[in-house]
Amino acid sequence: MVASPQQLAVASAGVLYVFQLQTQGLLTAGIFTKVPVATFTGPVAQLGYSDGFFIVLVATSQKFYVSNPLDPKQFVARSTSGAGFSQAMS
Repeated sequence: MVASPQQLAVASAGVLYVFQLQTQGLLTAGIFTKVPVATFTGPVAQLGYSDGFFIVLVATSQKFYVSNPLDPKQFVARSTSGAGFSQAMS
């Protein structure tokens, strides 16, 4: 479980859930949302938050996903091997 000032993200049984703590535009406070399982290539193993970004590590893979800023419902895949990792970190 990790939190930003606006959202709380919870990973349970390989699935990611987001609770909206504050109203943000069209997003109403107090709403729990399940992020579609198809967003990731496997079950969510670990979850983190840093500087406005949510980070998801997928179990038994070398992939992690980084959210759009302050939006734990939209993710971009990254790889921890080869050129993908160096591009993701630059």
